[in-house]
Amino acid sequence: MRLSPAAQALYPFAEHWFDVEASGGGRIRMHYVDEGPRDAPVLLMLHGNPTWSFYWRRLILALRGQYRVIAPDHIGCGKSDKPADERYPYRIARRIADVEALVAHLQEHHGLRTPLTLVLHDWGGDDTEVAAGDEEGAGESDGGGGEGQDGTAAAVVIDDGGGDQDNFTKKVWVEHEVIP
Repeated sequence: MRLSPAAQALYPFAEHWFDVEASGGGRIRMHYVDEGPRDAPVLLMLHGNPTWSFYWRRLILALRGQYRVIAPDHIGCGKSDKPADERYPYRIARRIADVEALVAHLQEHHGLRTPLTLVLHDWGGDDTEVAAGDEEGAGESDGGGGEGQDGTAAAVVIDDGGGDQDNFTKKVWVEHEVIP
């Protein structure tokens, strides 16, 4: 995905890539943003559908001075590969596995520290339900997120009210104040 110069001005982040395993072998490229000091507290921002890390651009710009901000593009979204065949099952559980693999890679090779604070939008919030063992409840999120995540300090879930701006709500579950 190539951005126009005007769009690139709104999204001034270096490109980072991670290879996820394709079904039946091979690799699929996942794009992610990694901004901010490497020794800062970590925010992991997961977008919903049909968005991509561009959704988080203003928050990334505002927070990257104080936080390490990681914002992947799920496979099929944004700058990530978009396989249209059996190489990639578009399921929430698979997206969780991809994010877990990305986090493990960043911990091992790029100094990513835990705990992480999850910042989630739309079905990005379903990711916490699956990771918490509630794949059946995924897609029925009340904005609660997955309590008790290993390595997770808190979760902030933004529910856009199903696209109805008159009913726009922010539902937040946190164990402590995340961003002062």
